[in-house]
Amino acid sequence: MRIKKQFWLLIALLAFASFAAALPSATITAPAFTNSQTPTFTITYSDANGMELSCNGSFSNSFVAISGTYSGLDITSCIPGEGSKQAFLRVESSDANTFDTNTWLVYDTTKPTITAVAPSGLQTSDFDVNFTISDTLSGIASASYTSPTFGNGTIPLDQNKITISTDGNHAITYYATDNAGNQSDSSVVYAALDKTSPSTSIASIGGDSSSPYWDVNNDSQTSIVISGESGMLCRWGTADAVWSSMTNECSVSGTQATCNLGSLSQGSSQAYYISCKDSAGNEQTNAQNIDLSFGVDWTAPSITSAGPSGVQSSSSVTLTAATNEASTCKYGISDVSYDSMSGSSSASATSHSWSLTNLTDGSYAYYIRCRDSAGLDSDKATTSFTVSTTPLAVPDSSATDTTNPTVHWVEPINNATVYGIVKLKASASDNKGIKSMIFYYGSKMIARVSSKEGDYYVADWNTIDLNETTYQLSAIAYDTSNNSASDLITVKISKTPITQVQDENEPIVSVADENESVAEKQEGGSKKTSANTASGLAAFSTLTNKNIALAVMIIGIIALALMAYAKFGKGKGERSFKSSFSFEKIAGFKSRSEKNAELPKRNFKRQEKKEEQSSLSQAKRYKTDFEDWN
Repeated sequence: MRIKKQFWLLIALLAFASFAAALPSATITAPAFTNSQTPTFTITYSDANGMELSCNGSFSNSFVAISGTYSGLDITSCIPGEGSKQAFLRVESSDANTFDTNTWLVYDTTKPTITAVAPSGLQTSDFDVNFTISDTLSGIASASYTSPTFGNGTIPLDQNKITISTDGNHAITYYATDNAGNQSDSSVVYAALDKTSPSTSIASIGGDSSSPYWDVNNDSQTSIVISGESGMLCRWGTADAVWSSMTNECSVSGTQATCNLGSLSQGSSQAYYISCKDSAGNEQTNAQNIDLSFGVDWTAPSITSAGPSGVQSSSSVTLTAATNEASTCKYGISDVSYDSMSGSSSASATSHSWSLTNLTDGSYAYYIRCRDSAGLDSDKATTSFTVSTTPLAVPDSSATDTTNPTVHWVEPINNATVYGIVKLKASASDNKGIKSMIFYYGSKMIARVSSKEGDYYVADWNTIDLNETTYQLSAIAYDTSNNSASDLITVKISKTPITQVQDENEPIVSVADENESVAEKQEGGSKKTSANTASGLAAFSTLTNKNIALAVMIIGIIALALMAYAKFGKGKGERSFKSSFSFEKIAGFKSRSEKNAELPKRNFKRQEKKEEQSSLSQAKRYKTDFEDWN
């Protein structure tokens, strides 16, 4: 009997275990809030292979294959509209055992509401924008804002406000989102903050737009132009104070203010202050004020002296200049502007000097210009000197003569135009006597003359092979004590013969008579002077004899004309006289106009002949001058 009871107990336990193993289990979850009619449910299960969902707990046992998610249940099909909803789940195992469970959720499709309030007008300190946010079903999940001036952010739901601390005109877009995922319409609130004083800078002082500033206009008004912001107000004064403590108003146009300081004395240390405030009333502090430091100067510097001058015996020369105020100076060999001069600038001072080295013998002219701190340029200063390093005879040690000779150009005149073989004439005098005269063009020696021709020292200058341009001529006179002096002129060489029509009663003066050789002119000394004097007298005699013969001829012609007129009378006789009598038929006589027309040709031929003669004689003369020099 006991064995039977134990057997049946075992059978019951096995049956219960089999039933329990086949029973499925499951859970279902959903978002607490949703704005979807068919939300997604999350399902976890075991020992189940089918499932069915219901909105009211009624099942048809029409199972679908079970899965971890399901979104096919319309939660409004049982209870339409918003509010709390319940979802039911039944799962089935493979042996047809089932298991039921459910979950709750809130269905919400209504947008939340949000409004904002900001202080109106321009604020000068930090302020808050306050928000009112609400949602009746699911509640507020978040609120956000965006601003192009200070960025994006979230609105703290425990405060419902944001603080504006950035200067500017702000447009703040804001919105809210509820727990069901509904977002409110976006709205915009406007606010403005300006708690910063204006930022200003110097645009110009007296028209000068770069530091250091100088007013160089002699117009009885120094104007300061300040750049800032629109709507600002500015004042100026001589003390560093805030705007409200200053009294001199500046005029404002747009973003610039102009402060007129009136007529100021010339000087380099003017000190003024400008303070501004913006349209919101923010004043600049003393540290933010513009501190003006500038100079007033409309008087250009002047060069009071420049050197050296005269004759320099060394190839190294110091060029000097002095100015009446601190300036920087430049020099050059051409008369150009300060900026175009190639010589180096000296430091800003009143005394200036430059070292010129490796100069060859000859004449030099330098131009100097200076510029002061205000940028004003002086007039040019010119200094001319002659370098002569060739040693001269040492004078008697007992000589005490320190007086320089005097020298002056006679021919050609300054700024003359010359052609071909040019006659150079200079006069010189000295208390002890003149030893020699040296002629230069540029740095090249033309001739050294030790004796006069008449009252002048004379030399020939062959310009045929030189360029058609301007040259500087110098005449340097040395006395017996080797004291020297020079005179400078400028001439222009022409490649075209210079033709002059002379009056027939005026003697023709030429560079050299075609019948006189250049070699004869260059023999030098008393012989040369005598020859030239004799040649001059002969030329004068010949010219005088020609004039007398011409006068006699004219008188004879007039007499013949009167005789013919008396014999033939008027009318036919007069016409016969005119047809048979002609001045042109007088042998050897030509009209003045014909002679003038032929004059350029005769002069040109005479010049060609002189040029041919001069080529060889010039070289001989230079050789002679060089030998005399040594």
